[in-house]
Amino acid sequence: MSRELESKTVKAGGTTYFFDVKTAKDGKPYLAITSSRLKGDEGQRERATVFVFPDHAQDFLVAVQEMIAQLQ
Repeated sequence: MSRELESKTVKAGGTTYFFDVKTAKDGKPYLAITSSRLKGDEGQRERATVFVFPDHAQDFLVAVQEMIAQLQ
């Protein structure tokens, strides 16, 4: 069972993003990024999660920064 250490929420239109730092069973931290949005007419929630571990966090950050620069 993971334990949540820190959490941030970003609401963007009909999608909500959750950024959660958690600890794994072995005590190591990781980042879980979850998007949640309503899907279809029934109002069911669609969720998708990406896990970022410390040994890949810097590469992940660089890639996100490069892609955001392309938006401007």
